[in-house]
Amino acid sequence: MAEAARRKRAEPAAPAPGPTLAERLVAVDLPTSARDAVEAVLAAWSAAPLATATELSMPVLLALGLFTRLATLPLLGMVLVIQLFVYPQSWAEHLTWAALLLLILTRGPGAIALDRFIASALYSRREG
Repeated sequence: MAEAARRKRAEPAAPAPGPTLAERLVAVDLPTSARDAVEAVLAAWSAAPLATATELSMPVLLALGLFTRLATLPLLGMVLVIQLFVYPQSWAEHLTWAALLLLILTRGPGAIALDRFIASALYSRREG
């Protein structure tokens, strides 16, 4: 019996098993805040000028009716980002903006939009 105990002490211990799949998934370094999530996608030094340029130029294009449907897409993206990461409690205001932008996106430019004048000028040249 003493020899069995001595043998047991002399044997090296089995290596500890590695982390399970669940432990490895939990250990993944995920962003801890909305700001970290945005910075993981877009660096802050490029996000601010890009957002500023978009926020200032796209409404001008919408007001002129120039590239109307294309101008709504970045604004919809901006509304989504602001809703999710900046002011999540202001859903009613952002829903209104999104609804108006989706209306413009689906219905297109109005009767006096530059898009319509350009399209009619291009089509009249092709016919004549």
